[in-house]
Amino acid sequence: MTPEQAITRAAKGEVLPVYLLLGEETYLRDQVLEAIVAAADVGNVRGFNHDKLIATETKVESVLAAARTAPMRAKQRLVVLSGV
Repeated sequence: MTPEQAITRAAKGEVLPVYLLLGEETYLRDQVLEAIVAAADVGNVRGFNHDKLIATETKVESVLAAARTAPMRAKQRLVVLSGV
């Protein structure tokens, strides 16, 4: 999927369960991530449903635990792992 396609789908509310954003073009990567974050329905308690983790500072078990945690008063959770 191209960055433009991902942004268009996110704008329509079509958020996939998992994304892997790769490439040297950080501007496009950030645009896609911004669209996904905006489209993700994490509810009003964003702090409980949106985790930002850094791969070099986080154990795999912690990433999996965040992904497996049920959302709090929202339809879904958003876990962003950077630096993979």
